[in-house]
Amino acid sequence: MKVIAIVLSVFLITACGSTPSWEGMSQSEIAQWKSLGASVEEVDRYNKSGLTQTLVKAWHEAGIKDQLEVLDWHKLKFTPQSAKSWKDIGVNVEDVSAYTNADLSQPDVKSWQEYGFIAQQQILNWSKVGFTPELAKSWVDLGFSLEQASAWASKKFTAEEAKQWIDSGFALADAVMNREKGLEPVQ
Repeated sequence: MKVIAIVLSVFLITACGSTPSWEGMSQSEIAQWKSLGASVEEVDRYNKSGLTQTLVKAWHEAGIKDQLEVLDWHKLKFTPQSAKSWKDIGVNVEDVSAYTNADLSQPDVKSWQEYGFIAQQQILNWSKVGFTPELAKSWVDLGFSLEQASAWASKKFTAEEAKQWIDSGFALADAVMNREKGLEPVQ
């Protein structure tokens, strides 16, 4: 019975000791955290993630106040302003890695969006094969799929040239052969 009482006492002391508290913080620090709306449990999670009150305040000033979102962006090594710039163009923390892994920066993605490419996979696919937003748009505007555009562009045709050859009834191989002979599609 004595052993059970000792084990129970150790358990209670350990459990109480691991509960987050404001202990060890000055009244000023506590007031600063509370001014950010942070509970003691949230402060504990921020501190364990290496985020100080000053950094959390910067995240809040950038408009990112949800703790899980702050922690996710921070884990990916984004600054508050960088994360905000991605959010401003509609890219959330769950999707940003696909762009950065493809070496696309926020200005790159914004440019794609300005040319009408909104879907993430569409942006990734066109950029992966080397198209710029402007060039991709010229192909899409003329009704080409990515596969068609890639095939024709690999043979040094512009979107307009490819469209003229197709409208004249030529497949890619025939267009290449005729162009090499100095011929042009019927206009």
